[in-house]
Amino acid sequence: MTRFSFLVLVFFVGGASVAAQDRHEQLFVNVYAPNLQHGSATPPRLFLKGHELQVLSVDRSPDDPLDVVFVLDNGSHQQNLMGLAQDYVGLLASSIHEPVARFTVLLATKEPQILEETSKASELALRQAQNRISQQSRDSDGADLAGGIEKAVHMLKQSEGIRVIVVVSDEDDNISGSALQKLKQEVVSAHILCYSFLLAEHDFFGTKARSAWGVRLHQLADFSGGEQYQTDWQNRKADQKSLSVVAERITGERLVAFKLPPGLRIDSGIYTPKAQFSGDSHSIRASPFAVIR
Repeated sequence: MTRFSFLVLVFFVGGASVAAQDRHEQLFVNVYAPNLQHGSATPPRLFLKGHELQVLSVDRSPDDPLDVVFVLDNGSHQQNLMGLAQDYVGLLASSIHEPVARFTVLLATKEPQILEETSKASELALRQAQNRISQQSRDSDGADLAGGIEKAVHMLKQSEGIRVIVVVSDEDDNISGSALQKLKQEVVSAHILCYSFLLAEHDFFGTKARSAWGVRLHQLADFSGGEQYQTDWQNRKADQKSLSVVAERITGERLVAFKLPPGLRIDSGIYTPKAQFSGDSHSIRASPFAVIR
């Protein structure tokens, strides 16, 4: 039986680079803080190695738009689901509740192609429904998923706002072990938070908590502090639950600026602090940050 599947991987990128940070300079992590969206004035507290970090600000400036790049894998075996993937692009964009946003659709061919650029989610959804990517175009231009992701990261580094990458793909494609390690480094250096969910025309092998599909993309998402989601594969065209969850997470993410306390001694490396909110004894993972001395 022919297998058709898509994996959607969402990257949330904060608006600042964390390569080579000094102890006296600001560091940045992304924290899911939906309460701040609803008027709470209490910022999250950050902890690392038993030390509380000095939170300086929690920001999503209205002057800096949310910037989303959708990367569509161009593999020939995805012919039957490319239209559905374009529908999911429109559905996800329409579910993100931000007053100022910018959306780009990038086709991951050997030479990545920009298909759409717009500031209106409704316009993006309409164009994706009307302008289907032809099979002839997909076959002639080849596919490079890893290169498409790298291109999206490069594009978003030029943005001053909150940055998001949504990768629509089947499984890992050409992301090898070495490519995964390279992407992990880019995730940290560009301050990327990743979410993924599976979309397919078959049931998912593996366990309920861990699909056997898209293993390396799952590792990339987990490394960044994100999660992987599965759609209801039997009713995929009507299932918006996972899309709504991812959109809610993107909308609720905040960029937290902080400094390391004088008493905390750490070497060069990658660190993932815990975030805690007032009145809640539970903590959640923030995105990782890098320290290079």
